[in-house]
Amino acid sequence: MVKRPIRVHQLFYCTKRTSWVEIRAFVYRCFFSKKYQVLIRPDLLSLVIQDKFLPLLNSLIENHPMYHFQLGIITTRTASHIQLINAIKTRINISILQDQKLLSKDDLAAQVQNMLHQCTIVTSRLSGLGKSQFITKESHRLGKQLIKFPIGGDIKSDEIASRLRILHEKSLQTSILHIDIGHVEDVYALDELLYCLILFRSFCFGQSAAYIPEEALIYIELASSPYIKINQRLMICQYLTPTHFDKVNWDELDCDSPMIQFVTKYLNAIDTGTIARKGIQVNDAKVIDRATCMTSIQKHFLQRKNLEFVTWTQLSVFIAVYHSLFNGFSICGFFFVELLDQPQLRLDMLQALLRSSDQFTSVSVEKVRTQQRESLRDGTEIQQPELTDAIVRWENTQPFTLVFTATHEPLFVYKTTVDIPESLRNYFTHFQQAISQQSTRKTSEKHELVNHNRENMLTDYNRLSHVDFFHKLALLSHKYFNKAVCTKCFKQYPYETQQCTRCHTSESMARPETLDASDVLVFQINIATLIEAEYVLTPDNYVKMLLIYMRIQSNLPVLIMGETGKPLMSNAADRSIESCVQRQI
Repeated sequence: MVKRPIRVHQLFYCTKRTSWVEIRAFVYRCFFSKKYQVLIRPDLLSLVIQDKFLPLLNSLIENHPMYHFQLGIITTRTASHIQLINAIKTRINISILQDQKLLSKDDLAAQVQNMLHQCTIVTSRLSGLGKSQFITKESHRLGKQLIKFPIGGDIKSDEIASRLRILHEKSLQTSILHIDIGHVEDVYALDELLYCLILFRSFCFGQSAAYIPEEALIYIELASSPYIKINQRLMICQYLTPTHFDKVNWDELDCDSPMIQFVTKYLNAIDTGTIARKGIQVNDAKVIDRATCMTSIQKHFLQRKNLEFVTWTQLSVFIAVYHSLFNGFSICGFFFVELLDQPQLRLDMLQALLRSSDQFTSVSVEKVRTQQRESLRDGTEIQQPELTDAIVRWENTQPFTLVFTATHEPLFVYKTTVDIPESLRNYFTHFQQAISQQSTRKTSEKHELVNHNRENMLTDYNRLSHVDFFHKLALLSHKYFNKAVCTKCFKQYPYETQQCTRCHTSESMARPETLDASDVLVFQINIATLIEAEYVLTPDNYVKMLLIYMRIQSNLPVLIMGETGKPLMSNAADRSIESCVQRQI
């Protein structure tokens, strides 16, 4: 209409929070700037503000007849339904143009796409297919700094504008802005924000304005959900051709990664049986070629998995967990090749670990996701998943597996003593015979301690008490060995500490009398007895805590949830869990 491009400073976008002071200043610009001004969405203004518009307009026309009032209004509502437009009609002639008269759909798409420069949208069928990794690789390829900017939850334009203003303009000019969009409460507000931010590189919906330099590259990552197709509800997505990920691209597997190399070496050695007579260390310089690496990883990782729903997230968990387990196995003195008379024991233990892969990675999460996908299929009647179906239970765990304690000793987990591998039984039989032969050269106390440790490692879990389970969990960290512990809040302190800084009393401090094994055991029994008054350990929650410990050992995030309003979840249970994870946090 004005045959010249409209600049950002000539646009005023109304919101429900727009004040009369802002509208008054805008009306003055319409008169005295000598430039065409555009008012967008005046229907959002309060009726009080719309009532004040006409008197101000009349006053300016009468007092400044030499100036021309230049205003364009953009709205999605019928003009006759907007009080402000009806008021202006009484003083000025208004030309109304419908959207279909302005541009055809194809012309509009061509014009918008011409304005969408240096912007890429990244989507995927499932979460975990590599959207963020793709954007990271793009930043490395282009030699630009990556700035991640997450948006999710309740969309508040002022907060988003404030966050954008923190980013220095010069750094944005040479960077990639990674807008990571999660699940939002108001998709409509997000749509408006993205439309202005990408088309005009600026927006101002509230009291704050934001600007992104035209030189900055924008990559938009949309969250994937089986329930909400957010890309179908964003107008800007109609004009951008997305970079879409439909499945895992195995060609992107980083076979040169030290973690993947180490895990692959172990998997190959287990498959060939050479692990029984030859150890593997983390710093082993041997390099596995890409083809062998990929074949070995796929063979063990893809077992019992639906290939349609395999993700990089699952693989990263698999690699992290088994890197931690194999590393623990390589430095555990019980399994040194040169100290074993029965090499088959090494192979049996490692094969037991591989059989536990689902248990160690995401068995509970995968159950829920599978049921969710089934419930969303058209033409099928699927019962809604029960939360209890996703719980890891003692009776559903692998018959035999193991984890490693803070002192690199094995902690064997099995349902019944019948599930213990024969090679492990033989190992401890020979161990007991060797101890018996040397008993004449050892004190009675040391002999009883060693015999106690042997029985404690291969005991029947179904007969264990709360105290027994706590003792096993205490082996996973150093907290209940050489620390002073407050018996009220269970906060740990250095051994010599006399008073709890949280409870401000010295009577609550407990510690082993000495660091001898017998005194440490008495100390642990006392702590376990105190916790038992609020929370009782069972085989079920024992195996859950082992899985938590295993994930933290592998540097994986852990989310612990419990029933609302249960103080035991935040007190006694956390104390038991804390004994698992204290060393890693």
